[in-house]
Amino acid sequence: MTVLGDYRVTKSSAIRTVQKVKSEWESTVDSVAELIFIVRKDGVILRANRTIEQWGLGDVENVKGRSLHELLHPSCNAKKCDLKKLLGLSDKVLATGETLEYRGFDLLLNRNLLIQLIPISVDEIHTSGHMAIIFRDISQLNLSGSHLTSKSNWTSLKANNVGSSADPNNSASLDAERQSLASPELNFKFIEKIKREWESAVDSLPQIICLVNGAGTVVRVNRAIEHWKLGDVTLASGRNLHEILHKSCKDKDCYLNSLNQQIASVLAKGQVAECQKQDVVLNKHLHFQINAFSSKHSPQSGLAVVNITDITDIRHVELEIGCLNTKLEKRIKSRNLNLQKINLKLKQEIELRKQAEAKFKDSRQKFTHLVEMMNEGMVIQDLDQKISYANRHLLKILGLPRTEVVGRKFTDFVDVDYIDSWVSGGLKNSKSVESSYVFKMKGKAGKALWVKGAPQPLLDADKNCVGSYAVITDINDQIEIEQKLLRTEIKLRSLAKQVLFAQELERKRIASELHDGIGQTLSAIKFYVENNIRDLTETPALSASEQFASVIPKLQGAIEEVRRISMDLRPSLLDDIGVLATLSWFCREAKQASPHVDFSFDKTNVNELDIIASLKTEIFRIVQEAVNNATKYSRAKHINISIKDANKSIHLEVCDDGIGFDYTKVASQQGYSESKGMGLVSMRERVENSGGEFSVSSAPNAGTKVICIWPKEKRAFIDNRSGRRDRRGR
Repeated sequence: MTVLGDYRVTKSSAIRTVQKVKSEWESTVDSVAELIFIVRKDGVILRANRTIEQWGLGDVENVKGRSLHELLHPSCNAKKCDLKKLLGLSDKVLATGETLEYRGFDLLLNRNLLIQLIPISVDEIHTSGHMAIIFRDISQLNLSGSHLTSKSNWTSLKANNVGSSADPNNSASLDAERQSLASPELNFKFIEKIKREWESAVDSLPQIICLVNGAGTVVRVNRAIEHWKLGDVTLASGRNLHEILHKSCKDKDCYLNSLNQQIASVLAKGQVAECQKQDVVLNKHLHFQINAFSSKHSPQSGLAVVNITDITDIRHVELEIGCLNTKLEKRIKSRNLNLQKINLKLKQEIELRKQAEAKFKDSRQKFTHLVEMMNEGMVIQDLDQKISYANRHLLKILGLPRTEVVGRKFTDFVDVDYIDSWVSGGLKNSKSVESSYVFKMKGKAGKALWVKGAPQPLLDADKNCVGSYAVITDINDQIEIEQKLLRTEIKLRSLAKQVLFAQELERKRIASELHDGIGQTLSAIKFYVENNIRDLTETPALSASEQFASVIPKLQGAIEEVRRISMDLRPSLLDDIGVLATLSWFCREAKQASPHVDFSFDKTNVNELDIIASLKTEIFRIVQEAVNNATKYSRAKHINISIKDANKSIHLEVCDDGIGFDYTKVASQQGYSESKGMGLVSMRERVENSGGEFSVSSAPNAGTKVICIWPKEKRAFIDNRSGRRDRRGR
């Protein structure tokens, strides 16, 4: 109940009547759900109903004298608070005497509110200077999407004059109220003023609020019955609710007839009763709330407050929400079925995509592995000619790690003389180059690398060129082989020339020896025989045997000369007694030819059977050439010939202690001399053609050593005489 302050109650019946009516209206106001304030025009609260406690805004006994803005927005510091703007319209409301209504959403209270500013009249002409401000929570209607009021906010409110909040400590007017209670006359007026304020507040409520006795007879009712078009409020007292609400109803079973029993039960038990009914007469859905009336002046008054609220809109909204919920459930169910189908389809597509991705990943891995393991280089470059990929073999060709290759231009690794031909490849016109070309690249530390390849355009799905790729073939070994072949060809041409020259020399030597040796001997024999025949003819007494006896030594010399020439061409001893015995014989013959040179022959751990027939001739010719060179040019005093079996190979060495020569200089010459150079070439060719290794160790004044090595396991020579492989499979 609203605190009125301390005042004295006179014994005047008029005062008691007004006091009773005031208490009745106060109890009635306390029973409604709306938040009702009686405030001054400066916003200071004079009275409030107990709904303030239900809204959690504090004790009703402690709100008098406080600012309405401070009570509702205790933490608000905004200078442009919309509640302040609303309170600032009090002057306009009091001046015009009209009710101002506003709907909006209060962020601090978190409620949709219907706010009414109602001037309180002293009479039909003058106002009291006070207002009733009613806050009705319409969140249920707005949040449910009702058509009555759309959700808005305080910013829609505009006021020209915004009043400032009153100082809650300024209690001058409150003190004036207390002083007015000092005399009975002023006390009566004050109580009458309060009664009128509450009547004005209750009359502005949309619901019917009436005070009834235990018999159901209406004692007081607010002006809502006029808004509901149920008659004049002044004629409602003394009638029951059934007569007021259902004027022409003759139904004995009307639910309003049983309302009296509910009122009696509430008065007896002191409890609150609530119910909802669909009123077909009023065509409204009504909510009834019955509270037992009590006040400090009449605790057992026998009266009840009946609050009748039209909840038709709420009911319609509930039904509409129910229909919407049903439709929504059907739509959700249908949507769920569609979503299930879509999800199933998506799962299938995802599974197919996963399978395709797995296959693509596997194919990509295989392709990457294939590209990485291929024996040719692969490079991919973008439109800026920067390398985006290089496989393992290309990195091996360049001799560089991947981090030093990827991201750089490919032309950085191309020799400057070949950059133009590379850039003008297939990339320029997005056309493939049918054949690759040879160019030079730069590897690690600028090493020259010969490769073969050509850039091919890399096209996207729309046939647009997005880069290029090239397969790079390392032909460095091929180039080296070609260069070696070229050098070998030059050497062979020189060798062939010198072989022809050597043949001519050999023929010339043989012709000279035949002419100077055997020719002269045969000519001398011819002249000697002719002379003897002539002498025998002229002097028959001469003995023929004596005459021809001197011819025999000359014939024997001719035979020896023929044998010597034959041995020089092809010693028959190789076929008769083997290479080891032939080499011993050769040393003796060489000693006779060069008596100033000592010859030695060492055949350590070697057997005649370990040397195949074709190799025997090569060994003899090599020894013959080496000894001839040593006796002619080295001025050697000792020549050693050594042949031995080193388990896996046959070693032949011919050493002398002569003046030696610069082997590097002689070997580097393309055209060998007709003497020493020709001998070295012929020896090397014999050794290498027979599968061996040839080397010479010599230096000026350090002697000469000729070394020949033939591996046993690699020998597969053909016997020149039989045309068959060696029976030992070597």
